[in-house]
Amino acid sequence: LFVEGQVVVLKPNPVNDYIGPLIEEGFRGLIKRDFMRVVYGGGTEGAFLVRHPLVDEIHMTGSDRTFEAIVFGPGEEGAKRKAARTPQITKPITAELGNISPVIVVPGPWKNSDIQAQVAKVGTFFSSNAGCACLTPRVIINWQQWEQRQQLNEALGNYLSQLQTRQAYYPGTVEIHKQFMAEHPDAWQLGATSDGHLPWTFIPDVDETNQEDICFTQEGFTSLMAETGLAAKNVEAFIDKAVAFANERLWG
Repeated sequence: LFVEGQVVVLKPNPVNDYIGPLIEEGFRGLIKRDFMRVVYGGGTEGAFLVRHPLVDEIHMTGSDRTFEAIVFGPGEEGAKRKAARTPQITKPITAELGNISPVIVVPGPWKNSDIQAQVAKVGTFFSSNAGCACLTPRVIINWQQWEQRQQLNEALGNYLSQLQTRQAYYPGTVEIHKQFMAEHPDAWQLGATSDGHLPWTFIPDVDETNQEDICFTQEGFTSLMAETGLAAKNVEAFIDKAVAFANERLWG
């Protein structure tokens, strides 16, 4: 609207439909002048919009699966188009997609107040929206030899145990949580839960050498994050290794 000077039709994810009227109220001046319209619906309506000849460009947020279904189509035929690099949608498309977001901890002689301040930042970041956001921290990367690594992990666990749990509102989060728990049954499950709530779940000390670990290969889009320690000869080498690990080992 403002940067590109384009008119916009906005369709929220059905799980966020309740925000639509608030957006319509906030942008009513533009809506009245036909610069913007908010519409509602699921996959059928979305498919209609992305293929409509009056839609020149697309921007979306969601999973990589949704993006590929739009660009290449669903199922086996879509997989063949992706392999052949023959998209069914050739309009310009941008997307903000999920990934395994890392937090790299630079070690040092941290004071207890430093640890408490940082776990409050990470814990608040993690708990926002019940852990269901594409930028939620998913893997904390520590230096394996850092003397205060365990202190940091325990402080984070203590912080999360005092937070009120949130309703597992996003579709599929319960199933994702079960999948991670099947591979990591010793995960810390924190906070008092009630009906419809999932615990804050923290999986410390994930083996960095296990390239197939679910924590490194799948976005845990639920109230869940992990921690791993990378072995390195000194802090400088750890930082280099951590950046490479985030870029090359973590999915997305």
